[in-house]
Parts: sequence; structure tokens; C-alpha cells
Amino acid sequence: MEANSFDPDLIHAIFKLVWNKRSLEREKNEGADALDCEVGAGTTRKSRSTTANGNALKLSCEFLRMFIAACGCDC
Repeated sequence: MEANSFDPDLIHAIFKLVWNKRSLEREKNEGADALDCEVGAGTTRKSRSTTANGNALKLSCEFLRMFIAACGCDC
């Protein structure tokens, strides 16, 4: 990887922001759906993870770098 590649912490922060926004949207939509149907006793909500695999994060950074380079933009 080149010396001036993307910072994995920055990319992770961006991903986490998107995941949190989508999670809030899902909760809002699921809340509206819950009003339409009766929920049985003892049901639990599945928690979705907002963590990233380190290798996936590095690969995402590299893909983002290659995309920017292919567009001809300076990083």
C-alpha cells in the first residue's frame, strides 16, 4: 500500500456514522410496523452489530483509494 493511503480510523468513523444512521432509520421503520401488528409476549429485538472486521476495513480503504485514483482526483 502507498504511503499516502486513506486513514483506516477515518474510514471506520465514516462507516460507523452510516451504520448508526441506518440503524436509527430501521428502528423508526420497525416501530411503525410494530403499531400495525400485535407483538407477542417475550419477543426480543435482535441487536445489529456496528463493528468492522479489520481486514474488511483495510480492503475498503484500498478500494476507496483505487476509486479516487481512477477518477483522476488528487488525494
